[in-house]
Amino acid sequence: MVKKLLYITIALSLFLTDFLFVLQPSEAQAAEMLAPQAVTYQDGDMLFTMTDGNSYGSKQQSVTPNEVTVINPTSDPITKVELRDANTHTVLQEMVHVSGNQYKAAAPISQQGQIIVGTPTYVSLDAGSFQWFRDPNKKVWMFDYDDPAAEGGLTHRFYRNKDNAIYDAPPPNSCLQHKGGMPYGLPAYPSGYESTVTFCDSAYDYREGILPVAELSVLSNTSIKMNTSDAVHLEFNTSDFQLDDAGTLKAANISGMSTDYIDIPTMAYRFSFTTLFSTNPDEPPDDSPDGRVLTWYSNWKIKLTGYVYKYPKLEAVAYTTAPTAKTDLSIPSLTGPSCIEAGTSATFSYKISNSGPATSTVFKVKISADGTEIHTFSYQNGIGMETVNGNFNYTFPAAGTKSITVLANSDNALDEESTTNNLKTVPFTVVADCDPAEEEPGGCSLGAACPGEWTGTLTVHYPTIDWKDPNDFQVTLINPANGCTAQKGRFLVSQGTKQYAYGWATIVGTTDSTGFGWGMGGSSTYPANIDAGTVTVLYTVEDSCGSISNIGPEPFEIVKVAGAPTVILSWYDSATNAEVTDVIQGTNVYLKPKITDSQNENVTRLWNFNNGSPWASGLPAAKAWATPFTAAQYTNIVASEKGSHKVCVTGTNESLVAATGCATLYVIGPEPIAVIDVGGWLKEGRRIELSGSRSSSPKGSALSYAWTIAPIAGQTTGTQAEIQYIAPLSGVVKDFKTPKLGNYQVTLVVTDTEGLTGTAYKVVIVAPDIPPINSIVGNNVATRQPSDRGLGTFTLIGNAFSIDQDLIVKRHWSFSYDYNNDGIFNEPGTVEIDEDTLVMGWEYPYTSGLETLRIFKTGVNTIQVKGEHVGKYNTTFRATEAPGQPTNLIH
Repeated sequence: MVKKLLYITIALSLFLTDFLFVLQPSEAQAAEMLAPQAVTYQDGDMLFTMTDGNSYGSKQQSVTPNEVTVINPTSDPITKVELRDANTHTVLQEMVHVSGNQYKAAAPISQQGQIIVGTPTYVSLDAGSFQWFRDPNKKVWMFDYDDPAAEGGLTHRFYRNKDNAIYDAPPPNSCLQHKGGMPYGLPAYPSGYESTVTFCDSAYDYREGILPVAELSVLSNTSIKMNTSDAVHLEFNTSDFQLDDAGTLKAANISGMSTDYIDIPTMAYRFSFTTLFSTNPDEPPDDSPDGRVLTWYSNWKIKLTGYVYKYPKLEAVAYTTAPTAKTDLSIPSLTGPSCIEAGTSATFSYKISNSGPATSTVFKVKISADGTEIHTFSYQNGIGMETVNGNFNYTFPAAGTKSITVLANSDNALDEESTTNNLKTVPFTVVADCDPAEEEPGGCSLGAACPGEWTGTLTVHYPTIDWKDPNDFQVTLINPANGCTAQKGRFLVSQGTKQYAYGWATIVGTTDSTGFGWGMGGSSTYPANIDAGTVTVLYTVEDSCGSISNIGPEPFEIVKVAGAPTVILSWYDSATNAEVTDVIQGTNVYLKPKITDSQNENVTRLWNFNNGSPWASGLPAAKAWATPFTAAQYTNIVASEKGSHKVCVTGTNESLVAATGCATLYVIGPEPIAVIDVGGWLKEGRRIELSGSRSSSPKGSALSYAWTIAPIAGQTTGTQAEIQYIAPLSGVVKDFKTPKLGNYQVTLVVTDTEGLTGTAYKVVIVAPDIPPINSIVGNNVATRQPSDRGLGTFTLIGNAFSIDQDLIVKRHWSFSYDYNNDGIFNEPGTVEIDEDTLVMGWEYPYTSGLETLRIFKTGVNTIQVKGEHVGKYNTTFRATEAPGQPTNLIH
């Protein structure tokens, strides 16, 4: 309510209201071999399986098979697990212990050969043609040839002239030839022609384009298919091709065909050949003042051949040894370098195996060279029922046959079952020089310019390769026609002092090829440990005359860019293998990272379980995981503790660039989770909406809902009786309202079908229903106007505003006149006037004491008051609001 004083002659007053040991068998005891178990390859490593199931095809030069869990029906410890070729039972390597009975490959295994793939049927190439040109004088025939490989991409024109005579087509017999870069004028005959050509009507030609081949077959079993993009190497079958019937040229017209390249990712290709144009042209001669043009069609159908790498079916064979009653040490092995050079330090390795019970007694191991002690090692922590590794360095002063002896328990500190196997002596040959010049057959040093007349073209497929990527080489031989035939040949790659010679291979035909890749030649890197930088390729031919010829050399570049590892760690549900972040207490889970590297570098793992969760920190001890924590994954983990548990793993690549991935597991109990959401209008007398729809059961059970709504003592004047709701207090949603502001406690109890409960609490703060804000705007001084019956006029606008979005539904005015002019206004005022009852423009007389006031409604919310006497007038404006929000209850 607002009051306003109006003065006819004086000022008006206003009144307002209101976050490791590897087990191996002892040589002193007989080991029992367990039944072989299949070992599988990782998903994506193999492209296909051969029909007999004994081998696989892959584009990888080396692969790491899956880990295997050894089934051990005995109680004896596993002492060794061998990874074997399941077909030949050849031991490929000894597997490494991970945890429990789980073992993994110690290193990636290399490809075991090649599987030949290709197109069993002909591939049709885009239609092509070849044109001969004759000069306007009719004496010189010519053709163009683009030879990017040999001539740096220049296009050459070959001119041919025979007897300076006129021929309607290139003549078949011997003629003179001149080669020149385009454009080129006709040379003077015969002095301008440099060489003799046997067949004047033969020409060099090539085809290039994009091969329309998306699928290859294994040629030994064409039912096995693979994507073309997965081939390791592809080339054209130069002995099996056709030219279609659209032209007169046939396969017999083609000679000297060779593959220039097939780029497997894009299937861009080029091959070169020589064509003998002994047939009639396929189009009529095109004669003009500029000369004659003859056209032959060149429509090819050809086959592709290539290979992928071959891998065998694998098996794991485990050995067990029954423990002895006492500690029993033995020396299973003592090894040294493949070449030991006098005067140079060499590293030797040995293994000590205990086939008896573990002991914590300190013991010593003595190393002797030719009977003289050179090292003594003390094992401070004793030894378990295990095999431990040791190594040492020693420099032999002179060449000759030497010996190294390892004696375990040299101080007799241990009470052993037997000491007869404590000693191992191994002879070693010491040489003066480990790098003598290797001799080639025929008496020539490797890489030397050996005498011989064979020539040819050595092609390196990729001039530049990224680190770990493969390359391949091809040589095409040219017979010197000296009566000597090529017998065998081999490739040689070198980089400085590093050299790798491929094995000699019998030469069939005039071509040979080989691959170059990671893990070849028994190396864990490139053969001969070739590093990034320039690599030189050479091909050596031995002929039937005993001569050696070298083709090449040709270089290529290996580029090594430091990789960037990416580590993504996740928790998985063991039952479903689904990735999870929230699980119910008691769920069996496992940890597994996804690790990649931008340059395909090997990435080692190191796990960190100490990230603030006592449960996670205790997992290694509780599960007896071996240190360091480098496993590919950790399995069979029971999520027994509620809360959040963070584990991290750091991957470090060969360039020592590291990245860390973390995963947090949130473990919740089986009890349902109650959640209260409050909506509606939190104000006196308004509908307040409660919802438990976000409540859930971790087990997916159906829920029942029970609500409690109560005033909080001391925080509201409301009472329990004043709270209104629709009984009963159950259901997913529930409404209530209260006439009193303050704080009210809402409780929700949800119960699942097994009787487990969850409870949620929420304080609902009910705000007051705020009255509207009123104001009066208008003139507070008026002058009596003789023209208006001597009355003074006040024009008043009544403004009302609800700050809590209620509705203004009524507006009332009242007026009074201070008859005694004492400022008290104790005289009777007018009755309260409902603005809605006034008609626009009408005059309404109202009295205040003895004063008659004339009231007019002149506009929206606008009132005019006219008074007759000088003095003070008081105006009161009252606005009434109604709820602007729902007050009814629905749920």
